[in-house]
Amino acid sequence: MPDLRVCAVTPRGTTGNRLLAGIPAADLDLLLPDLETIALDQDVVLSRAGDEVDHVFFPP
Repeated sequence: MPDLRVCAVTPRGTTGNRLLAGIPAADLDLLLPDLETIALDQDVVLSRAGDEVDHVFFPP
């Protein structure tokens, strides 16, 4: 499986995700180096029941 990490973070550091938006700024700053925005095709399956979890997805 490709290395896919996703986060909806704008250049100004605000997020389109309420979970990430609720994280204190100092903690979010620690996470940001490991987050990236990726494009996904419509109806793509990110995981199936029983799959090992390698990545976490934060939709906007």
